[in-house]
Amino acid sequence: MNVKSLVAGTILCGLMVADSLPAVADASTPEDRFGYSCWWAAPGYWQRRIDLKLNDIQKAKRPFDLVLVGDSITHNWEGWVDEASRENLLRHIASGRISHAEAHVEPMKNWTLLTNEFSVLNLGISGDNTRHVLWRLTEGRQLDGYKARFFAVMIGTNNTSDAPDDVAKAIGKIVALIRERHPESKILLHPIFPRGERPDDPRRRKNESVNALIRDLSQDDHVVWCDFNARLTGPDGVLSREMMSDLLHPCECGYAIWREELVRHIGRRPEPSCR
Repeated sequence: MNVKSLVAGTILCGLMVADSLPAVADASTPEDRFGYSCWWAAPGYWQRRIDLKLNDIQKAKRPFDLVLVGDSITHNWEGWVDEASRENLLRHIASGRISHAEAHVEPMKNWTLLTNEFSVLNLGISGDNTRHVLWRLTEGRQLDGYKARFFAVMIGTNNTSDAPDDVAKAIGKIVALIRERHPESKILLHPIFPRGERPDDPRRRKNESVNALIRDLSQDDHVVWCDFNARLTGPDGVLSREMMSDLLHPCECGYAIWREELVRHIGRRPEPSCR
């Protein structure tokens, strides 16, 4: 069975992907076996970020309009909020290892615009690949205790050592998990964003191979293919440093485009009930 038929069958049946998937889709492994490493992060950062988001869920007064699922590209909407890690990062900025523009220490202006209009839960964690997300959504209980109108999923650029087929299968399992636990929600499935300056960059070509496979996950109105990658590059496919200063993470203009696309799909927030 090929990747397309496997993930499509998973969505249509509303079932978990088979246990025979390769290790990339294993969601039973704790943090210390993931090989997790984020050079700027203070010790314990990953679990603190998980706990912070569980606290956000517990404090929520109403269903979320939007839940964002992903890695640093998603995390960066709101900047790094872990104080110990922020101090670490500021030291690296002072030493010249990373520029302030690349660090995303503060929230994006478009995060304020997005959260002024919608109730948003950000489940992005910098450095995550599909293994981390699968663990967080299952063992980390990040799908528990709330309802949501929309999920937006974009993950996979950190799966650098995995074959495109395996990455696509893992993304299929993430989508299936959300569909199983939140059948009332719509999923906006994003292709992995462009990376590297030129279309022939090996990392971009690999991500595009994944994107070609996961596009078939958008079977119906429940899973919507939300692709605006062409808006992030020039007509020739070249990625500018004005759009992504490190050729990986969007700058403010990139988040403005992302926000426009999310608002276009989500529409207006429903009026509160008078009851």
